[in-house]
Amino acid sequence: MHSLIISIGSNTSDRWEQVNKALIWLGEFTISAKKSKIYHSKPEGNCAKKINYTYANAVYCALTALSQDEVESMLKKYEADNGRTPQMKLFGIVPIDLDLVFFDDRLLRPQEMMRDYFKRGYEEIFPETNS
Repeated sequence: MHSLIISIGSNTSDRWEQVNKALIWLGEFTISAKKSKIYHSKPEGNCAKKINYTYANAVYCALTALSQDEVESMLKKYEADNGRTPQMKLFGIVPIDLDLVFFDDRLLRPQEMMRDYFKRGYEEIFPETNS
C-alpha cells in the first residue's frame, strides 16, 4: 500500500459540491482516509487574484494500492471529466483541482507546503506538525 496526500480546490459557484464530490470519489480507490473539513480560502497566484473568486478547499490523506502514475492519471482524468480545461486555467476558473502533494512520504509539490490553502487542511489532519 502507498500513502498519499491530495490538495483539493474549486472556485466555481458550486465549489462546495465540487470538493465534496471529489472527496467521495477519492474514497473509491483509497482506504483509511483522513480528510479535513471543507473550508474557504482566498485566491493565490496572479491569474486567480485577478478574478478574485473564493475557493473551497480540502486536504485528503489515505492509502492506495495504485502507483503514483496511476493516481496522477486518475486525478487529471477526473478534473477533465468534471469541467477542467486548459482554457479555463488561463482565466483563473477552476471547477476542480486535485494535486498529489505527497506520495509514499515523498513531497512532490513543495510549493503547496507554503500555501495557506493547503497548510490549513494539512494542519487540521496533522496537528502535531504545527508545533
